[in-house]
This record gives sequence, C-alpha cells and structure tokens, in this order.
Amino acid sequence: MNVYEEDARGRQATELLENAMFREAVDTLKQSLVDKWMSSPIRDIEGQHELRLMAKLLGDIEGYISNIAKTGKMAAIQLEREQKVERLKKFGVR
Repeated sequence: MNVYEEDARGRQATELLENAMFREAVDTLKQSLVDKWMSSPIRDIEGQHELRLMAKLLGDIEGYISNIAKTGKMAAIQLEREQKVERLKKFGVR
C-alpha cells in the first residue's frame, strides 16, 4: 500500500472513530457487556469468559481502526514533508 492510500485510509478511520453513531454503538456494547457480566451468577464461569472474550474482541476492533488512523497520520506527515521538499526544489533550495 502506498503513502497516498495509507493517508486516505487513515482519514476514513479517524472519521469512523469520531463518528457519533459509531461511538454510541461501541459505548453501548461495552456497557451492555459490563452489565451482563456484573449480573451473571458467580458460578457461570463459562458465560463470564464468553463476555470477556466479546469485550476483548470489541477492544481489538477499536484498536485496529485506531492503528489505521495513526498510520494515516504518519503518512500525512510524510506527504507534507515531501511536498515541502518539492516546493523548496522549485526555488532552487536542496
């Protein structure tokens, strides 16, 4: 994947993470998992384990999208630097 594609993906990931509906969905799911875990019987080890796995998976998804956003920010910085170098070259500065 080239720098331009990483920049575009990063912007999309940032938009997704900042999207109110996405945030609401993630926050609601997290709270629902916590509520179910808190109300589960202590002896339901298997059920608690499954809830923990679901919470981990949700966190992994958020982390993956966040990493794409971070990579996109780095790509944007790289593109900005390349553009500055090109402008300097136009003026004869190396």
